[in-house]
Amino acid sequence: MTPELWADIPAVCFIDDVARILRTSRRTIEKLRRHGCFPIRELASVDKRPRWSGVAVQRFITESDQARRTFGRRTA
Repeated sequence: MTPELWADIPAVCFIDDVARILRTSRRTIEKLRRHGCFPIRELASVDKRPRWSGVAVQRFITESDQARRTFGRRTA
């Protein structure tokens, strides 16, 4: 993701934002959260809606991209 695209990431992301940014479904994120496997740490809940820091989402993308370039993509 290029720095220009970082502007599209809000400071506080809700589940629909994270799904859009990671290009996955809301349902996938919900499943991963339920199993305790979602890799981005949540912020404290205020109104029972899950939320994440935009900076944490950016960091996850950057670290994942660097790891993919370093170790290559796994094949099934």
